[in-house]
Amino acid sequence: MARQEIILGTPPTGLGGDPPRVASQKINHMTQELYDNFSVMGTAASADLQTKNNDLAAGKVLVVGAAGWNGGAAIILEGKIDLNSLVTAGIYALNGTYSNGPPGTSATNCPPLYVRVTVHGQGVWTLQEVFGITGDTSAIRYQSSGEWAPWRVDYTSSNVVGSMSDGAIIERGDNASGSYVKFVDGTMMTWGLQTINATVLPGQAVSWDVGRQPMPFVGLPSHKVEMAHMSGANGTGDLIYTCIQTYATSGRPIFAGVNMGVLPRLSHPSFTYGTVVAESYFVYFQSVGRWK
Repeated sequence: MARQEIILGTPPTGLGGDPPRVASQKINHMTQELYDNFSVMGTAASADLQTKNNDLAAGKVLVVGAAGWNGGAAIILEGKIDLNSLVTAGIYALNGTYSNGPPGTSATNCPPLYVRVTVHGQGVWTLQEVFGITGDTSAIRYQSSGEWAPWRVDYTSSNVVGSMSDGAIIERGDNASGSYVKFVDGTMMTWGLQTINATVLPGQAVSWDVGRQPMPFVGLPSHKVEMAHMSGANGTGDLIYTCIQTYATSGRPIFAGVNMGVLPRLSHPSFTYGTVVAESYFVYFQSVGRWK
């Protein structure tokens, strides 16, 4: 039914306006239409509206922007928050400390996060999505029947390479012993250069320091070693000869003689260049094994 205008007439007496009975009939007709449709409008017609964006009281009518939805501001949570207990639907901003956060966070490392919580059936299924406010954190997890699944990190160009403790899948580093690359599945590759000063006489040999690795292996890795035998100390002088040796899952040293990998008493004399004897060795190694 269209709205029925009550004619007020000419002020101040109301001359020409609707008589009281006609005006009352119009009011009755319009209010009757409201009551006839009250059941269609549901309880929202008589419930209280939310008063602020973090008003999450049961039975309130959701207003535009409440709980961070539909263009509203996120609900700011300060102080110590346990993400396992954050199970009410909404968009939150964590500006304090928190626990049970995504990989790379801890009690002493709590970067600010946005958390979007989606709920299906109270306490039955909950989805949490986190996004870094000032960083590149992005992860997701879900809860089913009270049990939280592990966080799954979203990888981008900014967090694929990093620290394993921060959830990266590749870690690369350098130190005085060489360089290394770790992979999240436990594989590790190392490489480096050692300089050995030694004069190898007939019946003697020299070995590289197989234990001097930039990162420790679990178990015995495989090695490929290239040696450059120099006439002077500290890798100086003439290059006398080079050799390449490969061996797998062995802790024995590799010798700088002709028969590589044998006992010193069985190794041949070092090569000579005229009357020059090798006095130092460049050892370039590549090792592959596991770090966990």
